[in-house]
Amino acid sequence: MPARAVAIANPNAGSVDELGSIREALRSRGVELWETRAAGDAERLARSAAQDRGTARVIAVGGDGTLNEVLNGLAGQLERLELGLVPLGTGNDFARAAQVPAELDGALDLLAGGRARRVDVLEVRWDGGRRLALNASSGGFSTVLDEKLDPGVKEWLGALAYLVAAGRALPESRSHRVRVEQVQLAGDRDER
Repeated sequence: MPARAVAIANPNAGSVDELGSIREALRSRGVELWETRAAGDAERLARSAAQDRGTARVIAVGGDGTLNEVLNGLAGQLERLELGLVPLGTGNDFARAAQVPAELDGALDLLAGGRARRVDVLEVRWDGGRRLALNASSGGFSTVLDEKLDPGVKEWLGALAYLVAAGRALPESRSHRVRVEQVQLAGDRDER
């Protein structure tokens, strides 16, 4: 039985114009598509996909928020599973840093190429909580920023809307005390 690939798509991601073409492109490559309906769905769906031992790859189809939810849904399974990305968000910060093509066919061709690459994963812990992150951890600032982000302004300005929201969020930002540790997982050797 071939390894299973599941894509978890956020139909509300910033640059999703037509989910139908994305569905067809994934289906033609043998990838199952599961769609989110509300915040937290991507994490729940990723956890469900990870529980199926036949799943080898889970692909986040959306922006940085969708990617973060999928990553956290795969917590504890990252050594066994590949995490893929089709960037459809407004910012796509991680995709740019990881040089994942912004256009659908380019991202899917990269995934089909079968060249997995290890990346650092941040684990952020606090009293009573734990989250994983790939490219940034903001100490709660991004939550305040999201609250200040006006969907109409985001549609009009695109990524620049985040600057407007950041200006509104800055007065509410707080400093945090942090401790940073580098941990190497068992069997994880630097292959860069």
